[in-house]
Amino acid sequence: MKSTFGHRHWVFGFYDKTDVASHIVQLAKDNGFSDKHICILTPKHIRKKTFSGIRVESENPEIAWMAKGALIGAFAAAVLGWIVSGDFMAGNMRFFPALFTTLGGALMGGFFAILSSGSDASLYQDYNDGEHKEKGEILVGLSSDQNNQSKIQTAKKLIEASGAMPHELP
Repeated sequence: MKSTFGHRHWVFGFYDKTDVASHIVQLAKDNGFSDKHICILTPKHIRKKTFSGIRVESENPEIAWMAKGALIGAFAAAVLGWIVSGDFMAGNMRFFPALFTTLGGALMGGFFAILSSGSDASLYQDYNDGEHKEKGEILVGLSSDQNNQSKIQTAKKLIEASGAMPHELP
């Protein structure tokens, strides 16, 4: 999952060949971009699952983010509800208080995961709504914190050097 609590600035380009996309991913890694700051989106007909060790992202990442947030929220709420209810000390586990806190935690966790996805979700939406996916092009995105202008400039230079036009999603 590529989401962070801060806002990230994406610079991305579109490629029609998998070897060129793999090359830009490797260049990004060589220039200090970590795996969590590289995103690859492909149309369904491209069966390649990794590009220079980076996994291709899922079709609907928002669902994955919601599910992870819901699981974490549910677990945290169930444990907290059990401890706060006093049953922890008594060794009891009452069903309904635990169920209600678990459901509440799952809802809050899922909601928080969607809110924290921010520009990451917009990157997927732009790709899925645009013509590039229909043309069979591969999106390679590089991200940085909005305050790190030197990293953003490096991303632009890498995308330009690969022959693609850099697009930005602040």
